[in-house]
Amino acid sequence: MPLEPLAEAPYTNFRDAEGRFTTTPEDVDGQLRVLTQGYQQVWLVYSEATLWDERELVRSWLDAAGDRVYEQHFLIVSLICYRLG
Repeated sequence: MPLEPLAEAPYTNFRDAEGRFTTTPEDVDGQLRVLTQGYQQVWLVYSEATLWDERELVRSWLDAAGDRVYEQHFLIVSLICYRLG
């Protein structure tokens, strides 16, 4: 599903009965490739990430896929703009 004015990053904290994470970095890669397809720039509003992305897979993917061109950090939220390449 392509980005509209706003899209939610994938929830990565799903666990199985033994407590192991079930979302892999490869899952996140596939989901974010679809979400960002056709875009040269994306903004990440990174708030309370431990509640939905404890392993920081989303931010790590964006760091690998693009360059940070702007970032601002506040108490519980970071705003990061990536130029994808």
